[in-house]
Amino acid sequence: MAHPDRPVASPGGLDPFTLHRIRQMAFAVLKQHGIAPAPYAEAELYVSVYGEPQIRTEVIPASTWAPYPHSYYYGSDVRTFETVMIEVDIVDASRGAVIWYGKAETVTGDEAADEELWPLVEAVLAQFPPPSVPGE
Repeated sequence: MAHPDRPVASPGGLDPFTLHRIRQMAFAVLKQHGIAPAPYAEAELYVSVYGEPQIRTEVIPASTWAPYPHSYYYGSDVRTFETVMIEVDIVDASRGAVIWYGKAETVTGDEAADEELWPLVEAVLAQFPPPSVPGE
């Protein structure tokens, strides 16, 4: 596999240092699967790790009424929270074709801590490598 060993800006808006940490985590997990880094020209797989911060708004309709002094309230609860979405593409270098894809999202605060990012990366890569197709 080949990857940049430095912070690289992402078009998704995630800060380059957080994205670099996520990439390093992804490659650590891939190493556990027996995939070792190689120079770009010699790599059998290319790994693309993309990250994007998002703001989510969730509206939860009120299921019961609550009595307030002199009135009843039937309103909904609206919550807004920050998330980080990551996507990992595994590309066959010889064919230039995506052979595996994973995506996951987690709720974070202003700063995404490693304790929040590790489970996210592990969740994305939990299904890699895909099972072999019989006859290949």
